[in-house]
Amino acid sequence: MIRISLLPYLVIELICVAFYIANYGILNFFGEVFLSGILGVILLFNYGFSNFYGSMNQLNLKNIFGSMGIAFGGMLLIVPGILSDFVAIFVLLVSFTLKLVAYLQGSNAADHSEFTNTKSSCDSEIIDVEIIDTKGQK
Repeated sequence: MIRISLLPYLVIELICVAFYIANYGILNFFGEVFLSGILGVILLFNYGFSNFYGSMNQLNLKNIFGSMGIAFGGMLLIVPGILSDFVAIFVLLVSFTLKLVAYLQGSNAADHSEFTNTKSSCDSEIIDVEIIDTKGQK
């Protein structure tokens, strides 16, 4: 069952690799595979799942899909081939966009919450004092 579903991908991947080698040469192909593999490992271990676990206090949908997308894009970059690299670049662009939007919304919410917390903390510091004049009661 898995062989049948992977067969079209493998055929398209081989066609892409053949065109790439015909245009740029086999050494460039090996260099591309090597560099994309290194970049994939870096993305997977530094910005993928570890970034997801580090930002558990700001858990929202954009942050989750951004971190999972970076990890998935890193795994696709590790897979040797041209088609997988194009798909990985697309996934990484979408993931980094989601992470940027989540970061910008988080910073706006943090600024707003800081302003409201400052105002409420000032209100809570007001102390009611009653002054009793003891000199006039003799």
